[in-house]
Amino acid sequence: MMQDYAAELAADRMPQHLRPRAHRVAAMAALAYSLVIVYASLQPFSGWRAIALHPGAFLAAPWPRWITLEDIGFNFAAYLPLGFLLVIALRGRLAAAPAVLASALLCALLSLSLETAQQYLPVRFASNLDLLVNAIGGATGALIAPLFAPDRPLGGPLARTRSRVFVDGPRGDAVLVLAGLWLFT
Repeated sequence: MMQDYAAELAADRMPQHLRPRAHRVAAMAALAYSLVIVYASLQPFSGWRAIALHPGAFLAAPWPRWITLEDIGFNFAAYLPLGFLLVIALRGRLAAAPAVLASALLCALLSLSLETAQQYLPVRFASNLDLLVNAIGGATGALIAPLFAPDRPLGGPLARTRSRVFVDGPRGDAVLVLAGLWLFT
């Protein structure tokens, strides 16, 4: 039995009994968190306007005149959990390296889409720097996620504590996702 477990780890796969639940919760959380990012990036959702520039004009623009560490830190921190959650969600179907790469690309694509949409809102400012920092935040979250998988030394105790302390099953999962979103918003 121990050899089978070691073979699964060597094959870069999570044990079968941990797959469905961990990935389902992470997928729910990633979707919900993505909606929070969309809301935060596009609110107040009014005043949309047509612009004369092509949609990706901000990509070739010079760096913004005013750069603050708070803004950089906020953008980095906003996308870090998304990259983390996407890797856990994708690990049900992909090995660690492809899941990390796909998650980093999805974070960058979401950021690119939202920065492009911000060009059409007069109270928002599309920024190539924001896109870069968001993508780095998502990639960082994606890179650290495999360290917290339930079959890894950092993730095992967390998974056991979660099962012991919180209500088990889909209801408990939904409550944890909602509580996490409440903290982030």
